[in-house]
Amino acid sequence: MSIGNEPALRQVDALQLLLNPDEHSVAPLAAATATAPIGESFGLDLGVWEMTAGSMDDCEVDESFIVLSGRATVHVHEDNGFPATEIELGPGTVARLFKGMRTTWIAHTSLRKIYLMPQGRTE
Repeated sequence: MSIGNEPALRQVDALQLLLNPDEHSVAPLAAATATAPIGESFGLDLGVWEMTAGSMDDCEVDESFIVLSGRATVHVHEDNGFPATEIELGPGTVARLFKGMRTTWIAHTSLRKIYLMPQGRTE
């Protein structure tokens, strides 16, 4: 049911949601990633992202996220004005990454998170 221009309520089980493999996720020995966009709200894209156990390098976009399951370590490299730091992720962790951060993700187990980022950006 919709009210005015508002769409009907959408509910998903983020832990069971089937994700689509990401195109850049094909390098040998690298972790695979997959995404399922859920929708847009308040100028933000909302979705679910998962990374299998392994590691990968990334250049981040502005993003906030909540870890649903799994464990990982994110190394933020000293670059683009950001200091080197390390973030430990586990279920319930809420984190914020900024555009231009160079990172290395090491997933100790498959990691699944809900993300929020400005509309039109890609994970």
